[in-house]
Amino acid sequence: MVHRIGLVLQPKKHGTASAYKSGSTSTQYILSTPKVTITETSTLNIWSYCSGTTGTLQIVYSPDRTTWTQIGSNITYAVASTWYNSVIDLSSLAGNNYYLALRTGLQSVSFYVDLAFGPEFTHEAPGPATLISPSNNSWVLPGNVTLSWNSPLTGGIPETYDVYFGATSDPPLVSSNQATTTYDVTVNEATTYYWKIVPGNIYGDATDCPIWSFKTPTATQLAESFENTSFPPAGWANPGTWSRSTSYKKHGTASAYKYGSTSTQYILSTPKVTITETSTLDLWTLCSSTSGTLQIVYSPDRTTWAQIGSNITHTATYTWYNTIVDLSSLCRQ
Repeated sequence: MVHRIGLVLQPKKHGTASAYKSGSTSTQYILSTPKVTITETSTLNIWSYCSGTTGTLQIVYSPDRTTWTQIGSNITYAVASTWYNSVIDLSSLAGNNYYLALRTGLQSVSFYVDLAFGPEFTHEAPGPATLISPSNNSWVLPGNVTLSWNSPLTGGIPETYDVYFGATSDPPLVSSNQATTTYDVTVNEATTYYWKIVPGNIYGDATDCPIWSFKTPTATQLAESFENTSFPPAGWANPGTWSRSTSYKKHGTASAYKYGSTSTQYILSTPKVTITETSTLDLWTLCSSTSGTLQIVYSPDRTTWAQIGSNITHTATYTWYNTIVDLSSLCRQ
């Protein structure tokens, strides 16, 4: 698993910053280089620093950033909080193109790395970009939308991106050779939009780039993000005294909020909707506790409520989760 490693201002061997990670006794954390071409004279030369003498750092390599193999011995620290230089011989890997990586040992100490020098980058086109937002096949409200993606996890280093976007399944080119990883579009209601990102560099363009899509609701469809300061929204009922909150939101500036109870369940009800065989309820939820559950219920009269689908649970606290509830069983009632 690849984890993010932050940049910090202290300590550093050169300049104003270094790469940093707080270690763990249960998890090893990786920071990976771009793909490099290894020859018989290749080495990896790094400076590293550890807050404790028990800490170990490993150099690992991979053809795909999925399976990692260690090369050389563990890097150790005779004195805590001291910079050490390590030169790792890569000649046994000569003739191959690999990703190199730093991997923390299983110790609860702080690791810092600076001044890393290694082989030449591999001369190849980048792989496909990875999606950030909007989520594939998701709902998006009409208006201004920012398409956002991450640089490729495989292949060469991208230099530019071509953006394809439109209301057809083979979207047209709308921006070429841009350096940034976002693109702003305006979308209308009741439309499915398609988009694709093609990274490129001097060695060529990425191939097999996926086409993503999202859809916008009709003017008469249930679609609410609680942006209006008047709460509840028009047509909604709020017997459970929910409120509008700007503390946590998945979209825009606000969300609906309720503090739960061990003795009472609180309802926030939508306007009456017409359910068909293809109807779903698609929503994002967040909870302050992993024990919290949310239910979707339905009623013909806002008096008697029955649950549909399973409880919505939350594996991590303060994390947004998307849930799609199948409503098709209600169209025959």
